[in-house]
Amino acid sequence: ADFVVHCSFFEIYRERLRDLLNPANQGLRVRDSPLHGVVVDGLAQEPVVSSGEVLRLLSAGNSCRAVAPTRANEHSSRSHAIFWVHVHKRGQHGAEAFTGRLALV
Repeated sequence: ADFVVHCSFFEIYRERLRDLLNPANQGLRVRDSPLHGVVVDGLAQEPVVSSGEVLRLLSAGNSCRAVAPTRANEHSSRSHAIFWVHVHKRGQHGAEAFTGRLALV
């Protein structure tokens, strides 16, 4: 079987979406797709081949998150972050046989 894995990382901050893997990426929109479920149009999808690459993306994205001090925590996050791992299994002759997504909030 031939698998392809991509990761996406975004945050919801002040009711706006921010692409944490490509912060210059503006105008992201959420929509519901009957075939794929919740989709964020325009969100970067970075290919990965190892757990080390996944951890590198998590670290890079976390450094772009919106933070501000509170009375309880000097580096409090002011957003909700979602990290998606997309797994695609190719079928025979390149046809997509399986697609799954793991969401870490």
